[in-house]
Amino acid sequence: GRASLQYRLPYEEVTVGATFKSSNPSLYKHIFVPLYHHLYYGMRVLIVNTSERTGGAAVAANRLMEALNNNGVKAKMLVRDKETNHLSVCALPQTWQLRWHFLWERFCIWWHLRLKRTHLFEIDIANCGTDITQLPEFQEANVIHLHWINQGMLSLNNIRQILESGKPVVWTMHDIWPATAICHYARGCEQYHTRCDKCPLLSGDSLAKRVWSNKDRVLRGQRITFVCCSQWLAEE
Repeated sequence: GRASLQYRLPYEEVTVGATFKSSNPSLYKHIFVPLYHHLYYGMRVLIVNTSERTGGAAVAANRLMEALNNNGVKAKMLVRDKETNHLSVCALPQTWQLRWHFLWERFCIWWHLRLKRTHLFEIDIANCGTDITQLPEFQEANVIHLHWINQGMLSLNNIRQILESGKPVVWTMHDIWPATAICHYARGCEQYHTRCDKCPLLSGDSLAKRVWSNKDRVLRGQRITFVCCSQWLAEE
């Protein structure tokens, strides 16, 4: 990424970015260069992912964190499941609620699957999670970068709290869940373009429609930068 800023002076407008444009060398040296360094090298990014190491999203999030830190950006990673002693990786407060969030979500899904295990881990409804907005890692960050935040990490209400904090939010989509109601892979189904009515994973149960409506209320009109990991996902 690169910082870009329009700075309007009484007599000219200058754009600060990958290249600096100014008719005044003194402005370039004493204002724009320090300002660019402050914007870019003073930036703090918090990467949020359920796991530190397990899964493709965790691998990608780790690589991104390392790349940012190696290029002057102060990046940290916030996870539910911390698996190493890496100083730049922070874990959620380890309380009994963390395990409960995971179990309660699975139970609710199991109930709507009519007590069957089929599709139990293909579905996430984000009905419970942890409010991270009060954590020091969140409060000191300039940018929040969400990755895979399911299985009790963040609820839809927690995502709403993040968006209402006013901090810029980037969400890297490692699957299609941010755009659907409950599934991570649509299997050719296109009902998420409307309201996810009559979800084929739930045999007509209305849960998907309710989650779709809740997610739509949380995300609609919000300023989120979505990043897709593949052209196929972007086209979906």
